[in-house]
Amino acid sequence: MQTSTLPSPRGLNPALTGRPTAPTGGWLATLGEILRQWRLRARGRRDLRTMLNFYRSLGGPVPWSDLGASRGEVLQEARKPFWRA
Repeated sequence: MQTSTLPSPRGLNPALTGRPTAPTGGWLATLGEILRQWRLRARGRRDLRTMLNFYRSLGGPVPWSDLGASRGEVLQEARKPFWRA
């Protein structure tokens, strides 16, 4: 029966091996957060437009009160580009 051994911690941790690691903060983290927010906004606004188009295709009224905003607010949010908050 052959036994396997786990790699040493030195082999798992790049800081211990002397290999460079990506920075954990600073401008790179800020850029990552901005990109994540843009992706979430783009997805949310796309989903909102899809939902509005679905209600229009049914020919029925859009339940604005269920969305928690007025008709104008919902349409304005759906039309905004992803980079605008």
